[in-house]
This record gives sequence, C-alpha cells and structure tokens, in this order.
Amino acid sequence: MKAVNNTLNSNNGYMKNKEKTEPEVQLEILEILPEQMLQEMLGIYKTSANMESYVKIPFFIIGVFFLIHNIFIAGRSYNYDTYNTIKTTEFSIVGIIVVVVCIMAGIAIDKNLKLKKRLTNASKTYNVSLEKMQEEFSGIAIHLYGGRGIKLTK
Repeated sequence: MKAVNNTLNSNNGYMKNKEKTEPEVQLEILEILPEQMLQEMLGIYKTSANMESYVKIPFFIIGVFFLIHNIFIAGRSYNYDTYNTIKTTEFSIVGIIVVVVCIMAGIAIDKNLKLKKRLTNASKTYNVSLEKMQEEFSGIAIHLYGGRGIKLTK
C-alpha cells in the first residue's frame, strides 16, 4: 500500500512542502485490500491498458495500405492473372491484420474480465461497495497507467 500511496503522493506533488497545499486523498481500498492483491490487479490493468495503444497500429497500417493501393494500383489496367494476384495479396494482408486485431481484442477482453472478477470478489470479501471499488480503483489505475478505467456492474 505504501508503494501506491508514495507514487500517488510523489507524482502529483501533494506533499511538496511540510504544509499541505492540497488535501491528501484517502482511499478506502488502499487501507482495506492487501498490497499484493492490489498490485496483481494493477498489473492486469496495466497490460490491458497497454494493449489499447497497440490496437491502433493495425488500423494505421490498413490506412497506409489503402493509400498505397490508391496511388500505385487503382486506375491502371492489368491482365487477368496479375489482377487476381494483386487482389489475393491485398485480401491476404487485410485478413491477417483483421485476425491480429481479433486476437488482440480477445486478449484484452480476457484481461478485463479477469480484472472485473477479481475486483468484484475483493469487493464482496472486504465488504466494499462496487461503486466505491470501481471509483477508487479506476482513479488509481488511470493515475498510474492511463487508460479508461474499469466499469463494474452488479
């Protein structure tokens, strides 16, 4: 817990001077949850948040691919065999990219489901409301790793 508290305090400068310029944030889940459990959940969130940035890369590649197609291939006439080869190559490349995106999405969904399950179980085990768990964990996770946070449902 101290590692997370120190990170929160040192990164935002809550404790710059001996005087507090801003109120110190007290989070209930930092007090209640065991540090190792919180670190494991934050680790899962980190890998999930990192995957979000990697998902953007295939879409950029598809955009570049269409640009190259329009500049060098579209509007020209080819014999039938060459046309079929070009078409097959383009569909293969796009198909591979779509499969990669689906695999990445599946991994990200799996990580999110594991995290939600652990947060829900911790909420029940340590008698913390789901709303409080969602709000405080998302605040910590977004502060440390970015991303969109986590949404827990009943």
